[in-house]
Amino acid sequence: MIRGLSLVFCAAIGLAGCGTLYETGSATGESNDGFANRLLGRGKDAGPQQVDVQKILTETTGPLAILSQEQTQVTILLRKIAQNGGHSTYVSDDGQSLSFRRGIITATRGGGNDLMATEMESSVALISSKREGKSNRRMHYLNGEGERFSLSFDCEVLRGKREPFVSGLISTTTQLMVEQCRSDQYEFANTYLISSDGQVLGSRQWINPQVGSVVFQMIRR
Repeated sequence: MIRGLSLVFCAAIGLAGCGTLYETGSATGESNDGFANRLLGRGKDAGPQQVDVQKILTETTGPLAILSQEQTQVTILLRKIAQNGGHSTYVSDDGQSLSFRRGIITATRGGGNDLMATEMESSVALISSKREGKSNRRMHYLNGEGERFSLSFDCEVLRGKREPFVSGLISTTTQLMVEQCRSDQYEFANTYLISSDGQVLGSRQWINPQVGSVVFQMIRR
């Protein structure tokens, strides 16, 4: 597991047992492919890695986050490579990427059944300003056969409690926000821990029916 992740964070986003869920490698000067393979549990020598967050932070620079898929329990290290206003992009060493708007996932690449784009202006406005209200989102996908399709959701954003957030080099108090969404086929609840400046530091967000939800946690801003 990743040592040093806060169980308080796990409880705040409603993920039971996530303190023992995460496994990862460290950036130790090996090739990017080797690091990514160990991180994703691939290769003949792949096995549970027990490297602490402090080692990762010492051997890298720049903003870092950890992303875990709930269904597979695969965890990857993400590095921020671009920031343009409220839009940011994070990439893993094996080329998977996620795009965010104010910390809310808008697109994925390299993971299969990718989320190509998301229209969710009302949700972003409510969540980042820590306000309750009605919202909607439309999520556009590309399936494994190269076909595009979209899912539309009606949502409600609710304000929860103030929650501590302790992760890597970050220690602060956040506001819990919950985004409950429903369509004719699917429903999900995203949870966000928002900093005083409106940044999502930790979250649990639904990607698509195949992947389900992922847990995102900043360890260095």
